[in-house]
Amino acid sequence: MKCAAAVHLKNAARLPKNSKLSLAKAMKTLSREPAFCLVILFLVLQTAGAAESARQQAIVLISGEYEYDSARTLPAFKQYLATNYGFNCIYLERTKGEEIPGLEALEKADLAIVFVRRMTLPEEQLGKIKKFIDSGKPLIGLRTASHAFENWKEWDRDVLGGNYHNHYGNDLTAAIKLRPEAADHPILKGVEKEFIAGGSLYLNSPLPPSSTVLLMGSVTNQPPEPVAWTHEYKGARIFYTSLGHPKDFENRSFRRLLVNAIYWALNRPTPPVKKSD
Repeated sequence: MKCAAAVHLKNAARLPKNSKLSLAKAMKTLSREPAFCLVILFLVLQTAGAAESARQQAIVLISGEYEYDSARTLPAFKQYLATNYGFNCIYLERTKGEEIPGLEALEKADLAIVFVRRMTLPEEQLGKIKKFIDSGKPLIGLRTASHAFENWKEWDRDVLGGNYHNHYGNDLTAAIKLRPEAADHPILKGVEKEFIAGGSLYLNSPLPPSSTVLLMGSVTNQPPEPVAWTHEYKGARIFYTSLGHPKDFENRSFRRLLVNAIYWALNRPTPPVKKSD
């Protein structure tokens, strides 16, 4: 025997969440069904809820620099996210000029990861990025993202909560350490308390009071510098790290840092640590 209420509720679950009328109709039908249908309907509702929670969220990864090989590391990280965490990832790359084709993908994105350096984007394309940020969608900035746009100088301080002003020499090895006050932050779950950076240490101090520092880096005989922090811009969760050298992507702690930051930015629970991390 087939439960009509189960069919109605299943169909209602496929509709937008605000379709209260359809759900109410299903529940009305339920009231006329035999009692045993209650169990079936409960299972249908649970399955529909699970399907909604498992919906693939879209992440747009944007490469727009020629210093750190992001045209290689970001596509590899895209595949890593899709394979291990089920995200729907879209990769966009800068042309040889000053354009990034395909930025309309941001209209349906849940999160953007930006790895861009000193671009003068056409206003129409820059407008797509501004629209995404202004909508309250979360964003992650990697390394040169602190000086991403020549025609949006306020980006670093206002959006990322940063203060980039050059970097130490490439010959100086930077030690990265968790900031003790932030040790319990979900972005740092599974990240080693201390590891070595793959590239030079950026100068970012002092940061605006609105930024919350998670990682600090230091080189010999120099004061420590903030390396990773969170910020908020127009209600959006923002994460930035000055790490992002190709060698960083080979580091398990760096990959874990980024995965945690993605889940934090999307306001989702931090995933369990995997062997693949």
